[in-house]
Amino acid sequence: MNLADQKARSLFDNNDLNQYPDAVIVAADTVILAPDGSVLGQATDRSDAQRMLRMLIDATHHAHTAVVVLDPDTGKAQRFADTVRVRLGRVSDDQLEQYLDSDRWQGKAGAYNLYDLQPHWPFTVTGDPTTVVGLPMEKLAHHLQQRDPATEGDPTSTCCYTHE
Repeated sequence: MNLADQKARSLFDNNDLNQYPDAVIVAADTVILAPDGSVLGQATDRSDAQRMLRMLIDATHHAHTAVVVLDPDTGKAQRFADTVRVRLGRVSDDQLEQYLDSDRWQGKAGAYNLYDLQPHWPFTVTGDPTTVVGLPMEKLAHHLQQRDPATEGDPTSTCCYTHE
């Protein structure tokens, strides 16, 4: 939550948002909680990415995303987090090496991007998949609607991801 708050506050402090009267600042930060309980942020290099992914393959882990919605007019912030359970099935060594060679793991919590890998790797997500990607749209939509009661129930006012 602190990192998401710092991101939002840095935009608040460093940008002139007066030209956008209805703007809000949305900032988020995601971490992966490995099956052994360790926190996985972004990998520092290829071998760190490989270490992280080997921990996650054929196991269940959790993705936690903290979000801050900051009103630039008042400086008031709404803060919330979402957690989802992710099961990554078996992945061959060749699949892992090919992904590591692609460098798409860079800048990703837990060294993976769900949307890049989901078509090719066996993922099961229990909860909002956008939480894994880094912005929990279902909860964000709710918080944005709370900010503007006039949009309550208006399906065009926000965008959210529906899952089963």
